[in-house]
This record gives sequence, C-alpha cells and structure tokens, in this order.
Amino acid sequence: MKANFTLYLGALCAALLFCGCQDAQNQNPVAGQEERQREETQPPQENEWGEAKGTAEESAQGTAEETSGMEYCTVDELKALTLSELGGENLYFSGEVGVDFSGIEAVNVLHLSLEDNFAKEGNRKKYAALFGVKAETLKKRSDKDSDSGTYESDSERNYMRIGKSGDLVHIGGKLYSGSSNTVEAKYDTDADDVSGVKITLADKKVELGEFCKQSEKWLGKNMPFGGIDGMKYHISQIVVRKPKGEKGGRRALSMQAQYEFQGMPLDSYNGQLAYTAKDTAANATAGAVYTEMDYEKSGAPSTFIRSEFLSVDSLERIDKVVDFKTAVRLVEERRAKFGSFRISKIVPMYALHIEEESKQGTKYEARPVYAFFSERTDYGDGALYGGGIDNYIYVDMVTGEVSMG
Repeated sequence: MKANFTLYLGALCAALLFCGCQDAQNQNPVAGQEERQREETQPPQENEWGEAKGTAEESAQGTAEETSGMEYCTVDELKALTLSELGGENLYFSGEVGVDFSGIEAVNVLHLSLEDNFAKEGNRKKYAALFGVKAETLKKRSDKDSDSGTYESDSERNYMRIGKSGDLVHIGGKLYSGSSNTVEAKYDTDADDVSGVKITLADKKVELGEFCKQSEKWLGKNMPFGGIDGMKYHISQIVVRKPKGEKGGRRALSMQAQYEFQGMPLDSYNGQLAYTAKDTAANATAGAVYTEMDYEKSGAPSTFIRSEFLSVDSLERIDKVVDFKTAVRLVEERRAKFGSFRISKIVPMYALHIEEESKQGTKYEARPVYAFFSERTDYGDGALYGGGIDNYIYVDMVTGEVSMG
C-alpha cells in the first residue's frame, strides 16, 4: 500500500480532521462478545518499557481506565480518513510517516491454525522439483528433536528443510556457502515507490515494481493458502545486495512477503511465531509470520525461508472500530509515563495471540490493531523487519486495549 497520508513532526497539540467518525456514547458495540480470557502462566514480569505485567484483574482494570471515553467509526469511515499534523509532547514522528487505511477491505477477528502434516513424502518431491533440487540426491538428516524432515544434497549445493507445521526452507546458489555481500539499498513498499527502479540480476534486468508483482504471483501459485478465501501475499520489504567480488552491475535481491487478509497484513514485525503460551509469557503477542526470499536470477528464488504456514478457519466481521483519533490519544497517555517515543511506521494489521494448545496443534487468534512502530536500529546487515522491531505499541481496534513491547 502506498502511503496516501503524511504525518509531519509538528505542533505539540495535534489537530486531526476525520470524516464522520461517530461518538458511540462511550460504548464498545462488540466488546462483550469479543472479551478474551487469557490464562496467566507465569508470575508478573516486566516488558521492555519497564512496565510490570500484573494480574488479569489488574490488566482488566487498566484496560477499563484506558478505554473510557472512546469513539468509534465504521470501516468505511476509517478508509476515508483525512488528517492534518500530528504530534505531541511524548509522541514524536521521525520525519515523514505515512499511514494508509484506504486498502482495507474488511476488519475481522480471525481464528487460524497451523499446518499439521506438511512434512510428508509427496511434499518433499513436490518442492524439490519446484526449487530445482534432484530429489534422489536429498538425504534425510538427523531430526531427533523434532517431527520435521530435513534434507540436504552436498553435491548439488542445495539444502532443503520441511517441517510438519508448514515450515519450508530452501537454500541454494551462492548463499548456500554463506557468501558475504554489501547492502546498497532498502525499500519499504508501503512508503517507497519502487516503480521505475531497475536492478540487474544474473540473467536479466528487472523493474522492481513489476518484479514484486511477479514474485507475489509465483507465491500465490506455488504456495497457496488454505482455509477461508481472502489471504494473499504482499512484498513489503526489499534489500538490494552487491555480491562479494562482483565488479560489474550484477546484484541480488532479498524480499519479505507479508500475508494479507482482505487488505490488512498479519504481523510480520514482531519476531518469530511462538507455539506455546509459555513462549509468549514475556511478550504482548505470539510473534510474527512471513516469508523471506533471495533472488539471484529472475525465476524461482534461490533462497526461500518460511517458518510456518497458517490457514484461516473462521472469522467474526467487525463493523465498527475504535477510531484513529482515540488510538492516538491512548498511545499518548500510555507513553507519557516513559518519555519520548519516535514513531517511524504506523500499520493497521492483525496481531497474533495463542488461542488454544492441544495435541492437534496450536490455534491462534488474530486481532485487528493500530500498530505504532519505533525507529528500527540499523545494524548495517540489511536485515528485514522480520528480525524484529525495536519497540512497538499496539491498540486493539475492537477493545482499545494497549499493549507494548
């Protein structure tokens, strides 16, 4: 999504102009039916902001205080949002920050499940053929601690891993041996216009905008989603790399693909997805899902990394959401106690939470949130956002609950 609205570092008192967002008489129209019951699995801890994680009762009380005086708007009103300068004593923006709600098709609460039988022999052959690996050269490696099948061919310089939860890894080409490279450029396709940017790969020159579409099409064809229709791929991050020893114009590309459901992405920013509630005890959410790829040529990616695969089993449609003005106020109120927080990116998206654990596998709830991200530390390694955002604030679009990490 190209950013249509631009937020500038500005006045201490923000002025927002909204199109018809309604006062719902301080009542959340769906709060009752959307109340979540989360079991506390560990003693209270502190998050990265130094806030103590209290009991469920304390959390509920804090949420009640935060959500008083909230206003709501319809999804159509949110899509038509216009706003002027936005700033504040404690909420600061890093230069120009864009936010675009116009691409949202619908807002839902999603219920998802992991693949549970992906590591079967038929998939080994299918994906070996897809990535140009000779299936007969692949040998199963030790996997005593997992139910996954891991295969490698030293002679063909191809590594492939298939896991029962849908994790799929293929590493080939120069990256098989871990060859180094120089990062030349990074693009966030939500903010940067990559149309017209030309890159020379090993076999041909490509235009980045069209190549993103080509990659999304390849993913949709070869890695189709199961469950309820509406999920699709969106290339969100691009890194241009100069291979070690390259003296000409040849370059390689790294890309991250988000999973979007009806115009809103699933969290692809908040680290690796957790499979148990114990793993999420110190985090506000269950983590992120995404696919990363490296392209040395214009065909199939030379490297493909997907940690898991989720399908939408059911959903509840949300007709009215907490309006953006209220979300900003909630962020400012929470941040006032902890000093400045420089916002580099705002995204309407789905935050993942573990809903159920059983022998049949983990199930997740994906809740719509306004996500406010801090400036990400640049370590010069060209890491994509999947490596984790430094800090974030999520405001639940349904309940107004604020979570931080």
